[in-house]
Amino acid sequence: MFALAHVILPFSDTLPADAIRASLAPFQRGQRGGLPEGWLSFHEETKAVPEGYAAQLTITTQGSGGMRIEGGPTWYIRTKKVLDEMRRRGPRSWSVRFADTMNINEFYDRFSKGLDRHPNTGAFGRWLNPLRRWDWWDSSGTLGDVRVEDDV
Repeated sequence: MFALAHVILPFSDTLPADAIRASLAPFQRGQRGGLPEGWLSFHEETKAVPEGYAAQLTITTQGSGGMRIEGGPTWYIRTKKVLDEMRRRGPRSWSVRFADTMNINEFYDRFSKGLDRHPNTGAFGRWLNPLRRWDWWDSSGTLGDVRVEDDV
């Protein structure tokens, strides 16, 4: 979906496209490493890690080098690490409940991906821009035409 926006800019030596880009910058999507730290806040997703940790999973390797995981949520499980563990153990199929074999901190360190630990609370989550509104925008042309896509 595209929308037309009218922008009023003050008189300045800054090119219109640059001024628009600078005014939209605080609203871009992103996380650690892609945006200034001051723009980010912790988005807690603590519930997801214990769900994968406590689930009874059946993991089966596929002929093409891939794998199939059944039995629970796997959004934050690092599949390469699971495959490495299966190769070490030797089975083609592995039925495991990680909660029966290790504590949650060891599970997080060995098999979790994509989440950080909050330094003060220990909660699991990601550092995201709370003001994010658009997936992307594109400034182009001599007048600085801007295309905005809403992430709704």
